[in-house]
Amino acid sequence: EFIREHVRGKLASLLSTQQLSQTSQATPPKATLAKTTPASTTPANNHLLDALNKKGFLVVANENEAKALTQAVEKDVKNGVVLGVRGFDKKYYLCTRAFLEEQTPKVLKILSAKDASAEETAQALKQPLDATLSLIQVLKEQGEVLEKKRGMYAAVK
Repeated sequence: EFIREHVRGKLASLLSTQQLSQTSQATPPKATLAKTTPASTTPANNHLLDALNKKGFLVVANENEAKALTQAVEKDVKNGVVLGVRGFDKKYYLCTRAFLEEQTPKVLKILSAKDASAEETAQALKQPLDATLSLIQVLKEQGEVLEKKRGMYAAVK
């Protein structure tokens, strides 16, 4: 419990500038992401916002793009419609609440049966690796998945 709180504290401090801290457990009403974006958002970020809307997940490697994108979806993040974390690999993992709720039981079923890598989990789910990584990173933040050793994940029982 201490380690979980310590990690959450570290991640929250890292994410405070991106407004991606852990959201409340209450399930907000399902809604589409905001289509309006701030004037500072570039067309490339509009493309990222569209991709997040369409796929339900997104992995952003560029910190500036991630900051601009989180400004664009700030209300959705505060309402819990969009969840995200910054991984230790310095990438930003975002997913929508609807995508998370749909995929979480499947991921937890696989990771409850045996420890698995993100690649193995993605193959079992027949979905892109980025989708699985986004799910795993958010579930790690919520305390439902553990990274037992680098790249190997297990469901918390």
